[in-house]
Amino acid sequence: DSKEKGIKKDITVKASKAGSTMSLYMDLTTMPNELKEESFVYELYYNDTTLVKKGNFKAYNASSNASGITYASSGVTTLTLFTGRDVSTSNTDKYTLYLWFNGKDFTNPDTMQNKTLSFDLYATGKNATLNG
Repeated sequence: DSKEKGIKKDITVKASKAGSTMSLYMDLTTMPNELKEESFVYELYYNDTTLVKKGNFKAYNASSNASGITYASSGVTTLTLFTGRDVSTSNTDKYTLYLWFNGKDFTNPDTMQNKTLSFDLYATGKNATLNG
């Protein structure tokens, strides 16, 4: 019912030189139709307090679900979490991604049970070097 009880993924970054920026993406590699619900939500925070992006996994509809996703007609759907954010050279920046089923504000259909979601997170950068 709350983000703390769902999937949580921390991403930390620090720039080695000034002027570095990064973009963060999530590829939905396995996304069953049964999980494409407005009650399946995500939020991305910067340094625990600043909400960067939020939305849900139901298909995008301008009038009824503007926070949804535009799914690719076949293959992997890429969700852009953010683009071109500055990366600190003095501190380690932390982004935290939460995915959860919001049973507080929605009724989750039984058809969501026992379904598998797979996703890949990846980042790109400018003036950046990948370490790791």
